[in-house]
Amino acid sequence: MLKISIKKVALVALCLSGAASSHANLLLNGGFETGDFSNWTVSGPTLPTVVSDPHTGSFSANFAGSSPSLNSISQSFFANSGWTYDVSLWVKNNGIGDDRLMIQIGGDTPYDSFPIDTPLESWSLVSFLWTSDSTGPDGFFIRGFDPNTFQVDDVRIVAQPVPEPATMAALGLGALALVRRRRAKAS
Repeated sequence: MLKISIKKVALVALCLSGAASSHANLLLNGGFETGDFSNWTVSGPTLPTVVSDPHTGSFSANFAGSSPSLNSISQSFFANSGWTYDVSLWVKNNGIGDDRLMIQIGGDTPYDSFPIDTPLESWSLVSFLWTSDSTGPDGFFIRGFDPNTFQVDDVRIVAQPVPEPATMAALGLGALALVRRRRAKAS
């Protein structure tokens, strides 16, 4: 008769589970710590600037304009179909005019605030989950509509952990071993 201890099953499950899912930011220079828009594309008639009034670090992106127009920063990242991503950024609403902040990802608009619904003159976390419907490069846009006066910092897109097949197999083997053990004790 084969004896399997719970410790052995747990050890096998740990070995088979593989590496833990990475919590790395899929965007580059999300804190604007290069002091410029490296890795970002900047567009609009009143281009956003990098300023030294950050949430963390030394810099943040500043959207400030006065004419009715669209200003944006954007970056591409690789997404997997069906995966869920945690999107977060810190926003400081400087409160001049009818500020509008819009976030677009892969053709979706999961965040659109007009006027910006964060407290004035303080940093606030904007965070939401987004699920990709395609595999490949997706665009991430932060858009400000003039007149706008707000800042963003610590912009992150992080993939949510997805159980790997080896993890699921190890959990199944562990459950099977526990069932066999209970049956053996009952006999």
